[in-house]
Amino acid sequence: MNEKQLTEKPCDMSASYLATNMEHESKKKQPCPLNPWTAELEKTIKKAYEFFEEASRKKKTVPQAAEWLLDNYYIIEEAFAQFKENIPLSFYKKLPIAKVQESPCLPRIYFLSAGILLTNQGRLDIEGIKTYVNEFQKTIPLTIGELWAIPTMMRFKILEGLASSLSILIDKKYESKNVFPFSFENAEKEIAFLEAADYVSVFILSLRMIANQDWKVFFEDCSLVEKKLRKDPAGFYDKMDFATRNSYRNEIEELGKGSALAEIEAVEKCLELVEKGSDFQERTVGYYLIDLGREELEKELAYKPAAKKKLKHWLKKRASAFFLLTNFFGSLFLSASLAFICWLFGAKIAEVFFAFFLSLVPLSAFVSVVVNRFVLRRVSPKILPKLNLSEGVPEEFLSIVVIPTLVGSEADVEMLLRKIETQYLGNIDRNIYFALLTDFTDAKSESLSTDEAILTRLKGGIDLLNETYSEGDYKPFFVFHRKRLFNKSENCFMAWERKRGKLEEFNRLILGDANTSYYVKHGDVAILPKIRYVITLDEDTLLPNGSAKRLIGAMAHPLNRAVFDEKTGQLIKGYSIIQPRLQVWPIEANYSLFTQVYSGDLSLDLYTLAVSDVYQDLFREGSFVGKGIYDVVAFEKSLENKIPENRLLSHDLFEGIQGRCALASDIVLYEGYPSHYVAYMKRSHRWIRGDWQLVPWLKKRVRGRDGKKYKNTISRINRYKIFDNLRRSLIPFFVMLLLFASWFYLPGPKILWIFLALTPYLPSIFFSFIDSLFGPKESDGPRGDVKINRQAFLRTFFELSFLPHKTFVSLDAIIRTLWRLSFSKKHLLEWVSAAQNEKRYGKKDMASIILKVFFPTQVFSLLVFFVAFFFAPTQIFYLLPFVLLWFFAPFIAIRIGKAQEHKTEKLTENQDRLLRCLSRNTWLFFEHFVGPEDNWLPPDHYQESPRGIVAHRTSPTNIGLLLLSSLSAFDFAYFGHLELYTRLQNCFDGMKGLERYRGHFLNWYDTKSLSPLNPRYVSSVDSGNLAASIMIAAQAPKDVLQKPVIRLAGLLDSLDLLFDFSRSLSLPKKSEDLEKNLLALMKNIQ
Repeated sequence: MNEKQLTEKPCDMSASYLATNMEHESKKKQPCPLNPWTAELEKTIKKAYEFFEEASRKKKTVPQAAEWLLDNYYIIEEAFAQFKENIPLSFYKKLPIAKVQESPCLPRIYFLSAGILLTNQGRLDIEGIKTYVNEFQKTIPLTIGELWAIPTMMRFKILEGLASSLSILIDKKYESKNVFPFSFENAEKEIAFLEAADYVSVFILSLRMIANQDWKVFFEDCSLVEKKLRKDPAGFYDKMDFATRNSYRNEIEELGKGSALAEIEAVEKCLELVEKGSDFQERTVGYYLIDLGREELEKELAYKPAAKKKLKHWLKKRASAFFLLTNFFGSLFLSASLAFICWLFGAKIAEVFFAFFLSLVPLSAFVSVVVNRFVLRRVSPKILPKLNLSEGVPEEFLSIVVIPTLVGSEADVEMLLRKIETQYLGNIDRNIYFALLTDFTDAKSESLSTDEAILTRLKGGIDLLNETYSEGDYKPFFVFHRKRLFNKSENCFMAWERKRGKLEEFNRLILGDANTSYYVKHGDVAILPKIRYVITLDEDTLLPNGSAKRLIGAMAHPLNRAVFDEKTGQLIKGYSIIQPRLQVWPIEANYSLFTQVYSGDLSLDLYTLAVSDVYQDLFREGSFVGKGIYDVVAFEKSLENKIPENRLLSHDLFEGIQGRCALASDIVLYEGYPSHYVAYMKRSHRWIRGDWQLVPWLKKRVRGRDGKKYKNTISRINRYKIFDNLRRSLIPFFVMLLLFASWFYLPGPKILWIFLALTPYLPSIFFSFIDSLFGPKESDGPRGDVKINRQAFLRTFFELSFLPHKTFVSLDAIIRTLWRLSFSKKHLLEWVSAAQNEKRYGKKDMASIILKVFFPTQVFSLLVFFVAFFFAPTQIFYLLPFVLLWFFAPFIAIRIGKAQEHKTEKLTENQDRLLRCLSRNTWLFFEHFVGPEDNWLPPDHYQESPRGIVAHRTSPTNIGLLLLSSLSAFDFAYFGHLELYTRLQNCFDGMKGLERYRGHFLNWYDTKSLSPLNPRYVSSVDSGNLAASIMIAAQAPKDVLQKPVIRLAGLLDSLDLLFDFSRSLSLPKKSEDLEKNLLALMKNIQ
């Protein structure tokens, strides 16, 4: 079969003919032949580019095809880069191999792409490609991987045709090694030349089409697997977002590779199981592809994972046993090994047991990091399935965003009103509401004199927001406020159960219980019974644009909906809470060296999200940290009678355990971070107290709210979560003990014991270094990422410097909590919010406070030194570096907590002149080309080389740039008030003649005729650029009228530009007089 046979047939016949004549071949171990072919193509096209570029520089006449090549060479470079990136050897080996008649064995889609290109004579359009592919699949169904690779393979065939065309134009012989090449072997060389020249533009336009096409739509229109999956009996598949649908298809692809059945047959087996499902989850395809029914489907398909996948498959089936046993026995083994080493150095039995006991906690931290890292490297993260609610939230999923908080002043109210307005503006939807859940601060009496003023301002602010943003009966804002009640254990008037109580009582309001301490319910409370989901945030949390819809979409997905056991009432499937991923605000993260180091490295943080990722990936459960979405009914049911009053401070983790929390790692919320060490440790102290209050839930029987004891239903892995937080809070204390033992007690090499004591802090440096050497290379620079290594080193250095203080803080929190739990039963709800903590210890000069806080550790360091000096002088050498670090720790804390100073460098005289000349030169474009010929609208560009051509078309972005450039040119005094007014008025007059769609400007217009250009569409980006430019232009009169009428700075810039231009020309000697005159004139003006 040759090119003539293919091109003579119509599109559908060509596709069917190719499919009929294609012979399937078994995969052979051979290198990818496309790689050397690509190098040859690249070399040929580059040679042509250099040939025409040189001709253009020498002002020689070049064909129009050369202009296409010179103007669009970047598109060709992108096509080569995308081909190399998208068809690596590992992917190439997975593609089905075939041959057509006498052709070599190549991927099926290679022949398919050649057929598409030849049939359409290089002129590609998406509908033609779809028609061809669908016709081909009537005979040979394509795999998921093949469909995704079609645009990449078509790029390759286009580049092959382009190389053939260009070799004709530069009269260089090019022998194609590919099958079905474009050939121009015409008897008359001149005709062949003209054909090749025509094809250059055709090929480049086809490359553009491929680059601009949304191939996701193409894939879903052509995929036979997709068409089968859309037959999901539950009807949810079509309603899911693209990422979720794609994850389902990825699983089908994986199952197809590991079984004897084709992908389409695997889907059919899945649908058969769906028909037999017993509940709403089991009657969705996702249940068998990504959820609990996966094992049943694998049995039906006789699925056998590939060798590389076997470990991952084994891990998922034995997740709990693997995770718990490796952490437990790994820690025991290392501690036992250390004890054995101690015994080899002649230690007594007491010293051996002492070494084993002291090293258990520090070494367990090392084991935990290694196990977590191993899991995260072997088990790829899975996204949480979601419904696509980008077009709007249905009424059945009515949701409310709440900020539970304390108010102590009218300034707090103003800040909260701004926060809730910001959350609304990023997540506008008629079925999403926004509320402040507020309490007064603790007090000695039920009410204070300032309370009424605060409430009046709160309600007035909510009314104003509703007046501003309401649409018909939609009034999005609320405030709910609770009264203070006397709490005997805290000995003060405070809101019931603090933040947890706010949410619980709010849930009861939604569920119809009016018996709560909310005495202010301000807003359209009639909608409360309709609310299904609550998104809870902290004061310092930002809900980015569209995040609310994505969270609701995740919560509403059938696989994520909570399912309770009818007998026990336990939540057994799905989730009542979804926790998004949290990141620190970039501004907060870069406030000081402290925030840069601590907010960016979570490997040593007690509450790291990396651990939560491990739990989600292995056990399908994350950890709730208080910011996320929950199902009101399921959440309340999961916590019914589970929490005794006045006992639980760290409720987030507990609620996430009882209500099953999922981690949505692809949805990001932003939050603040303590600006310096003292605020950070105050927060840590509160968290540690909260964690140790969960100790009773490690027992077999626990007390409910009614005071009775019940069987503890928390799973082993969730008890381990609680235990793990306790273990990590003890690390500083045990590190200190092991250091002292190494100095004063344990036999053998002191360096060895010190190194082992520091093992909790070393993995971050070690693994950061390993990743920088062997991790994926993300840039053209060296592999070693100095910044990451520096950050890991600094974090370890700071941790060692603050070790005694962190030990004291941890012990204080632990002992205080155990005393209150066991004896006093008071102050278990002692709590200061993160926002209040930041106000008290926030961004201000903290030197005196830090010195006061660290004074005991300085005394402690001196005491250690003197004890060693008088009783163990031989150990001074080993402990002196630590003593010095501890003594100077407050000064380190002060230094790293200071706000980063950003020095503003002033421009030199030469730099200022250079930029002003550049500015004047830039304005020349608008000054010269924006005129009556183009209706005072800016042309898109002027092409200087190879010949001067003005592109008489414009866009909203170009018009916006003209407005801003005109204002800037006026500021630089390139013209006066009258010309500014004339230019802006002429521009707006020209805009009036442009056709619009529903008030929006279209994306491209002919500047001469003002006609819209095809394709006609509205670009939200361009419209936004124009809107922003008009808003800025609207502010101009305030500044313009204050400028003096006569300004000479612009004239100087013009003369400067003229002077530079005159020097660049090869003029006769008399031109020196011109330069001297220009310099004299500029000096006189200055």
